[in-house]
Amino acid sequence: MFSSLSWLNGHSMNHSAGKERKTEGAICYALPMNSGIRIVLSLCLAFVIAVPVSLLNGRDWVSALQAGFGFALLVGTIVAILSWGMDIAIEKGYPAWFGFILALILNVFGLIILALLPTHATTHRPATK
Repeated sequence: MFSSLSWLNGHSMNHSAGKERKTEGAICYALPMNSGIRIVLSLCLAFVIAVPVSLLNGRDWVSALQAGFGFALLVGTIVAILSWGMDIAIEKGYPAWFGFILALILNVFGLIILALLPTHATTHRPATK
């Protein structure tokens, strides 16, 4: 009955790009969730949601597709800004939530601030002998 769920629970994901992991005779390929994947998934999901909702609200096919396309562009833009904020923060050595919050509150200005921030220096001191 729940064979797909038991298969899912029995397999672990490998988050390194391009590496394969054999688990109980199956090969699992997993890609890291980067900005490109987030943006494409948000575009697709927003379009798939917006078109049926537009049709249910009484629009014809052409205007429903136009509304779905416009909604997908809006959602994709928002997800891109938030995702790029997270990526820039991680590249600079800051936590991902810091970039997300800056991009969420300040939008494009938050991305500019992240780009201008210096890389985060480590606070660990070398061990003395």
